[in-house]
Amino acid sequence: WNTNLFEMDVSELQFAVVALLTDLGLLAEFQISRNTMLNFLEVVANSYLPKSEIPYHNFYHGFNVFQVCTIMIHDTHLSDHLERCDILALLLGSICHDIGHKGVNNQFHKAMYRKDPILPQLALTYNNASVLENMHCSKAFKITTEEGCNIFSKLTKAKEFEVRRMMIKGILATDMEFHFSHVKKLQS
Repeated sequence: WNTNLFEMDVSELQFAVVALLTDLGLLAEFQISRNTMLNFLEVVANSYLPKSEIPYHNFYHGFNVFQVCTIMIHDTHLSDHLERCDILALLLGSICHDIGHKGVNNQFHKAMYRKDPILPQLALTYNNASVLENMHCSKAFKITTEEGCNIFSKLTKAKEFEVRRMMIKGILATDMEFHFSHVKKLQS
């Protein structure tokens, strides 16, 4: 909790992700090579805008969400109640959940759908449905199609489908439009 992320370089954060995934046994279990994960994370980090341009929705934010999820899994023994595919999906989704975010919200993109100056065609592409979150998911999975970045290459089709399904579900759940209904459901 006391780590000052802004004192660290992005590449150090990428190595920290690999170290934490290794510590949880996820890289070995899902046969994801360290180099493939580092390649994936490098593209993920480069897909976020730099903190000099976007002070919040950048790779540091993605890493912080990943870090909090990792701490919660460890400190609350959440791993005793989740499938291993779900843990992998949660952690991958957390690091990818804001890829490509340019600092404005879904309402902006919906209002500007005809002439969006920030992300042209975004609201049209995703039909006003969690437009940013759908984009983040799409970008995350497109990265896995790049040379040396297929973190799913050793998974069975069934496991890949399950991890992908849960990543999508988790990233889409970050749409603030549904925040209060999620909180209410959790409370009940």
